[in-house]
Amino acid sequence: MSPYDAVLKEYALAHVHADDDRDSPTLAIPDDQGTPCTPSMARFRNAENRVLELRGKPGLPAPVKAFLAAVDFSICPSCWVSSNKGRNHPECNRNIERYFNARDNLLAYSSALKIS
Repeated sequence: MSPYDAVLKEYALAHVHADDDRDSPTLAIPDDQGTPCTPSMARFRNAENRVLELRGKPGLPAPVKAFLAAVDFSICPSCWVSSNKGRNHPECNRNIERYFNARDNLLAYSSALKIS
């Protein structure tokens, strides 16, 4: 068991529930960085920020290291928000794919953690 397991498990749980109140008339609340969003999305954004804060910590599991490395790659803002995959810059497409693969692996790893 890693000292980071609770942070990783919360990230996985928050991701599962990130869209729970997407279509409800819920008032927006700020996440830890002040961005207004639904309560479930604020939970996810805060959990993701806790994962990003692990950067440089000793003994990180491989899926966390891979995710943090994928986050560090540059992606043009226009390519990041574009839904026209294939029409983006080739390097941005590779980095976007790398990010989502790393995120999916981190979520699978984090979801499997048993927290006592």
